[in-house]
Amino acid sequence: MNSYYQILSLLKKNSKPDIQNAVSRVHGQLLRVFLCAVILLFIPLIISCTDPVAAKKKHFERGVSYFEKEDFKKAIIEFKNVIQIDTMHADAHFYLGKAYLKFGKTDSAIKELEKAVEIKPSLEKDSLLFLGRAYLLKGEYDKSLNKLNVLYKENPRDPAVINLLGAVYAEKKEIQKAGDYFTKAIEIDPMLVSAHLNLGRLNVLENKFQEAHIKFNKALEIEPDNLPTIYAIADLLSREKKFDGAIQRYLKILKLNPKEHLARMLLANLYLISEKYSQAIELAQEIKELLPNAAEGYFFHGAALLMQNNADEAIIELQQALKYNPNHAGTRYLLSIANYSKKYYQQAISEAHAALRVVPELTAAKIVLATIYLNQGWYDEALNQAMKVLEADPQNALALNIAGTSYIKKGEYDSGFQELSRALELDPEFTKTYLSLGSYYLLKGELGEAVETYKTAISLNPKNLEVRISLILTYLNDKQFDKAIEECEKGLNVLQENAILYNLSGLAHLGNKDTKKAFRAFERAVEINPKFAAPRFNMANFYLKQKNTKKTLEQYRLVLKENPNNSNAMIAIAILMEHEGKLSEAVKQYEKAIRGEQPVIGLLSLSRFYMRNKDIDNAINAAKKAEKFDPQDTQTLYMLGLAYTAKKDYKNAIAKFERLIELSSRSPVPYYRLGSIYTIQGDTAVGIRFMEQALEQNPKYIPALMGLGMAYQKLGKYKKAINTYENLLSVTDNFVPALNNIAWLYAEEGGKFDEAISHARKAVSLAPDAGQIIDTLGWVYLKKGQYNDAVTSFQKAVDLTPKHPTLRYHLGLAYLKAGNMESARKELKTSLELSSTFPEVEEAKRLLNSL
Repeated sequence: MNSYYQILSLLKKNSKPDIQNAVSRVHGQLLRVFLCAVILLFIPLIISCTDPVAAKKKHFERGVSYFEKEDFKKAIIEFKNVIQIDTMHADAHFYLGKAYLKFGKTDSAIKELEKAVEIKPSLEKDSLLFLGRAYLLKGEYDKSLNKLNVLYKENPRDPAVINLLGAVYAEKKEIQKAGDYFTKAIEIDPMLVSAHLNLGRLNVLENKFQEAHIKFNKALEIEPDNLPTIYAIADLLSREKKFDGAIQRYLKILKLNPKEHLARMLLANLYLISEKYSQAIELAQEIKELLPNAAEGYFFHGAALLMQNNADEAIIELQQALKYNPNHAGTRYLLSIANYSKKYYQQAISEAHAALRVVPELTAAKIVLATIYLNQGWYDEALNQAMKVLEADPQNALALNIAGTSYIKKGEYDSGFQELSRALELDPEFTKTYLSLGSYYLLKGELGEAVETYKTAISLNPKNLEVRISLILTYLNDKQFDKAIEECEKGLNVLQENAILYNLSGLAHLGNKDTKKAFRAFERAVEINPKFAAPRFNMANFYLKQKNTKKTLEQYRLVLKENPNNSNAMIAIAILMEHEGKLSEAVKQYEKAIRGEQPVIGLLSLSRFYMRNKDIDNAINAAKKAEKFDPQDTQTLYMLGLAYTAKKDYKNAIAKFERLIELSSRSPVPYYRLGSIYTIQGDTAVGIRFMEQALEQNPKYIPALMGLGMAYQKLGKYKKAINTYENLLSVTDNFVPALNNIAWLYAEEGGKFDEAISHARKAVSLAPDAGQIIDTLGWVYLKKGQYNDAVTSFQKAVDLTPKHPTLRYHLGLAYLKAGNMESARKELKTSLELSSTFPEVEEAKRLLNSL
């Protein structure tokens, strides 16, 4: 294998973003491209004035000469010139295919090599090795083996063929077989450098690093300046975290060949990994000078700035990288990180999705999405991304942590604990896992375990602010305000002048009713960091509870004084105006929020405002504007789905929820919403199917359980409805609609009057002012024959809802059963006066006539 092929193979294995394009560009500086264009422009003139046979020969000889000098770009031009004169020139096709292969264009290489064989079958044998290489680079391993095995059968002692067979099996992860082939190649030709190199790479794959060093050193003994071997040693040293040694190897490559831009880029990457940011920036500037139209220099410059927490300047460099390569996955990923650090969540999500469109298997981008979704409370989406990571990497502790946390937030505690335990086993010092385990214990009501978990994490890293905050919040939530204050003071001893800890201390003092100390702490937090809005919001919330609108607004405006673009403060003012009935002023504030730093949040808040005020068209318009920022934002799609449903535009509502399923297939919500829409439209069977799909995602999802029970009830499938409601009540036994409906079904169909009464009474105790709930209790009494109790319940229901004709009819029927004909006549008559279309109207008429 030649050195260029080995470099491409190394690239393929390491999946460095867009490096291969950079290597290609080395062979095509702007001047060369210009000269090639001039040559091509005058080709027709040259041909018209020259003997075609002589011209063909001249171009072919030039092409061969360029090929032997490894100037493959010029070689390709010359061989194309030959083919333009003579399309059936087999040798030109053959050499063109080999040149394309050297240049990394595998599809073009295969096409030309096969064309050469078609024209001149005698070239088939010579083409097999190159076709084998091409298919290997393309990842079509079986086709590669088919070509190589033909050669192997003819000459089972050809070391080049045997070595290449080993490379194919290595890519197929058949390590033993690959090793056997490499060893055999060395036995036949002990001086075959590439075989020693490939055998060393196999050792690396098996984590046998010492053995790999031996193989690589043997390759260097044979050829001390072999670049692919030096690349491999540098990579191995990087894996061993021997960064200085790896850096020296890349510098040696550049000394041997200053045009090895691949080495520059790997070196820049290594500077980043080893936290040598100034060297990384210096090298990035050099790459920009050498390759002014390449993305990589800007990419590494932006990465180094981001590592130094300079997100603003990093974004500028990374956006410049996108100018030269919009499909650079690494740049998209780093932009997602930079935007996330600036709390531009929609932009961060958009960039992460863009990175995944280029490289679908990019784990880091999925982790970013999962983290954002988790922090935004979109637990199904977070779980979905975490599971995608774990499918490819089951040992990823961070993904396990996110999955466990998501399960816990969804109420699936056992699954959450299982994932977090696995994460802790893999990385016992990963404090994020302790955080999530603490949350698990809190949700299980095991406060002591949560506190101890957080304390363990703090003992591992006393400066870990996130864990300490979680411990303080645990104390605050348990109203242990003195302990919270004590923990804040401990934290401030380690992390002096920390605004967050002062803010939490203020909350603890508020809990102790010590307003003076609380506000002193809040003010201190703001002095340390004037742009830290949380203390202002906390003071505003205190005043809001005191119904002191003036001082509440004062705090929100102080937030805006420090940060005029704070959308959350504007939204808070808008909500305050809405509660005071100042709707036009509220709209103005929402519109200001839209112009602030979080326009999507502003637009969605405005959409919800319009929904609350029954202005569905404007709600849709606001959500549509949010959609333009990110068409894949799940919250926006959900809002649009709700708004279209409210408008009874079911076609568009269905389209939005179906899109949500595409983006978040593990969430039960869009399935449930689709089920509701189809049920409303009268297609209950389809509605049931979607409800069942929702429950496949989350068997404990209450809205879907309730919707499914009602759908079965609507179809008259009462046993299935009863079973569904029973499942729901096993999840939460205080859900009034389910208690109400199952009580009715028990009485109507099951004959379980005692259970019916028990459920109906419980429903009434939970909703004592709901006339229709009390009506159900009366109906159960009526069915059981307890007529006086039925009259009492129906009367309470009618008192609460006097203009409901069905409730009047039920009261009249109960009076009739109890023998009070006059009261029965009165209630039946009233029911008919209230409505002529209620479901029991004909029966009410019949009974009234009978009296």
